[in-house]
Amino acid sequence: TFSGIYVLDSEVANNNVGDNTGAVAYGDFKPGMDEMPTGILCGNAENANFMNCASSGSVSGSANNCGGLVGSLNGGSATNCYSTASVNTKGKWNVGGLIGSINNASVESCFSTGNVSGGQTNIAGFIGSVGGVSSIKNCYSTGNAESKKEDATNFTVLRQAKGSSITDCYTTGAISASVAKSADDGNTVTNCYTLIGKLSDMTGFTAADMATIKAKLSGAAWDNSGAEPKLKGIGVVTDSSAYQPGAVE
Repeated sequence: TFSGIYVLDSEVANNNVGDNTGAVAYGDFKPGMDEMPTGILCGNAENANFMNCASSGSVSGSANNCGGLVGSLNGGSATNCYSTASVNTKGKWNVGGLIGSINNASVESCFSTGNVSGGQTNIAGFIGSVGGVSSIKNCYSTGNAESKKEDATNFTVLRQAKGSSITDCYTTGAISASVAKSADDGNTVTNCYTLIGKLSDMTGFTAADMATIKAKLSGAAWDNSGAEPKLKGIGVVTDSSAYQPGAVE
């Protein structure tokens, strides 16, 4: 369990260079190299729980599975967490503003604001790739997503998911690349929105203006007093002197 941890102004780089062997796009991997997950707080998390944690700064390098807070979350959860970090990797897939990839995990009341770019596919403003039976609820992202080669999306990709759900979420990020395609496989997207003019590949992730988004995200988790919906109880720390352990609920 990680609780109440803020990592500020960090620069994390994973320069382990791995590539596909042979002449095909998805050939065999050279052992171990570019699958090593990378994040400011944690790289590879197995059955871990993150609560009231945050990061700022940047993540870079050559690896896959890169996130502003966590690289890969396999089982477990993230609650009341955020990242303002930028994520820029030459890795081929699973790059997200908050988490690079999740599998059989839950993410609730979290957000990311950093811009994201990666080398190939599953490049997303919030979570690069969702797998297994996972859930995302009461979350948002504002960063842009760019793929150097194939596809990106402004929130997340359900490419490996089966029976996952996304509920009460929104994104304002722009996309630079073709849109990553999510799989159906029993996944559901409910009450989720992107700004008019922004792209989303997921059925149920509806284009709407900000006034409509604020009206739709009016539950107890949301504060609609400002120009955009924000999450209650999550204070953004921008300077280490402003943070005292235990001061942020």
